[in-house]
Amino acid sequence: MTRKRTRIAIPPSLHTIRQQLKPVVNANEERKASLSFLDRIAVGATNIVGTMGFFFACLVMVTIPLMIPPTKDAVQYISSGYLQLILLPLIMVGQNLQSRGSELRAENDYQVNMKAEREIEVLYQHLEYQNAVLIAMMKKLTITMEDVEAATSELASLEMMSDKIPNDLI
Repeated sequence: MTRKRTRIAIPPSLHTIRQQLKPVVNANEERKASLSFLDRIAVGATNIVGTMGFFFACLVMVTIPLMIPPTKDAVQYISSGYLQLILLPLIMVGQNLQSRGSELRAENDYQVNMKAEREIEVLYQHLEYQNAVLIAMMKKLTITMEDVEAATSELASLEMMSDKIPNDLI
């Protein structure tokens, strides 16, 4: 009686898979490097305007006319002219640039997750390969699953006994 030999494909190594996949990049550094001078100004203005310090500065500016009535015209000009016509469009540009940065980070996260998934897949393939090799070895050595279970339970009982022995005696 001849045994049917099945050929088990050796899974690719983790090193091979890592060479095939693109390296992980820092999306924040890439985005900062791609910003022009004007883009950096817009993002910086958005970061400043989005703080509590800027809010308190605006609060002070709005309350000044209540304490000093002759400053009412100047404050109204600054609030309506400067804030609405200059600063708001600049903030919108900065927010658009920040959202593009968020999209780049999300894409980078996706790429990292895909790379990790592929590496895990290779590890599973390797475990399946090892399992197939062990089963083939068991068949060749005529080891049954009962033998494996008996050895496993014996090992478990030895481990339980070693847990009961004080550490200074081991």
